[in-house]
Amino acid sequence: KIEKREFVKQELKSFYIKSQKEIMSQIMELKEGGLIATVKPLWITNVILCESTSEAIYELSKRKDIRKIDYDEYRIILPVFNENQSNLHDDQSREITWNVLIVNADDVWAEGYTGQGSVVSVIDTGVNYNHQDLNDHMWDGGNFYPLHGYDFHNNDNNPMDDMGHGTHCAGTVAGDGTAGSQTGIAPDANIMALKVLDNAGGGYESSCWEAIEFSVDNDADIMSFSLGWLHAWGPDRPSWRNSMNAALLSGLIASVAAGNEGNDYGAPDNVRTPGDVPPPWLHPDQSLTGGLSAVVSVGATNSNDGIAGFSARGPVSWETISPFNDYPYNPEMGLIRPDVSAPGENIKSLAHYNNTGYESGWSGTSMATPCVAGVMALMISKDPNITPSQMSEIIEFSALHLGANGKNNTYGSGRVDAYDAVSAVWGDPIPPNPAQNPLPEDGQISVPLDSQLRWSNGGGATTYLVFLGTD
Repeated sequence: KIEKREFVKQELKSFYIKSQKEIMSQIMELKEGGLIATVKPLWITNVILCESTSEAIYELSKRKDIRKIDYDEYRIILPVFNENQSNLHDDQSREITWNVLIVNADDVWAEGYTGQGSVVSVIDTGVNYNHQDLNDHMWDGGNFYPLHGYDFHNNDNNPMDDMGHGTHCAGTVAGDGTAGSQTGIAPDANIMALKVLDNAGGGYESSCWEAIEFSVDNDADIMSFSLGWLHAWGPDRPSWRNSMNAALLSGLIASVAAGNEGNDYGAPDNVRTPGDVPPPWLHPDQSLTGGLSAVVSVGATNSNDGIAGFSARGPVSWETISPFNDYPYNPEMGLIRPDVSAPGENIKSLAHYNNTGYESGWSGTSMATPCVAGVMALMISKDPNITPSQMSEIIEFSALHLGANGKNNTYGSGRVDAYDAVSAVWGDPIPPNPAQNPLPEDGQISVPLDSQLRWSNGGGATTYLVFLGTD
């Protein structure tokens, strides 16, 4: 897995150096002349970012080896979330939130799989990496990234959340309940904090491509994307798909929000980009075939397993998007979206403004997406070598089917089930660990005969033997 990723990275970097060499030479000349500033090439999607004058744009437009010159427009991506503070600090309560329970993640923990060994990049508004429910399992970025990630919006290495959305999402991936409420599907997954949006929930497409490149370059396993661009805004869909294609080739998978537009725009334009990018595996019900990519598109359900009214409905199409031109729609079926659904209404998770707080009542496909990312992390903890295609297939086939027959454009293949998904992963069994917090304590003497015996499963055990000795 590591060798393959290194090979893919080197090939992509080599390709971009060759293809951009002459263009970069002219750009640097224009920069020396004061017509261009802040040049940043990206190998993940073969794009060159820069701040440019109209004169420089005109000169570059004469070239025949540039596919497109585009304006990287700032957009407000996220809705306003009303704070509903639940500032609980009760480490005795160990509440498990409803969204974790309904997908049976706690049953996976009992098997010994908690997301350990996986790295999930949360690409969002940043993460409060000091929150007690996250601070002991943030990604170790070493000397270069001591604060567990990067801020691409402000171009610094401090990805602290100043809005709240990213911390809430990170808590659904991996909040471990230290401060009282267990909000995370995979409480031992490592969180890589990649900030691409500001405190208003706005940002640029290019920041997201940089975050994808960072995720690949720094060996993340999973990307969690609770954001997206409406088709009406004219996003650079080819660059998004190229980025996700490169991620897939490198062995990454992405859990991506379908969006909160319901059926507002009508098919094939309800689902946002990159939630419209193809998955790593095509369900048999997707009889119209096309290219594959890294995206598992996620819809939202409520506590009764009903679809959330806001959850974006598919299908989508890439028929007019060059160079892909696949998944035509009307009269053909397009690409079914979403792939799966997950709890996304009235979700409680972590607050960004203090280190023990929680926010409850949040809704959106943004809240469903990190749930699926957490399920992926649980699968990796069982089989570190599982591929994106295998994860995508297992997550869909193990989901609780809902809605119309087969995979459909409302629920996808259904609501995810963490236990069934992990059970379908072929991995080496975890050796049983000792019981945790036994009462009476192990080796304790002078135990009354009417004592109640209690302990917690340390992981990997299905039964325990209890020995009672007398003098």
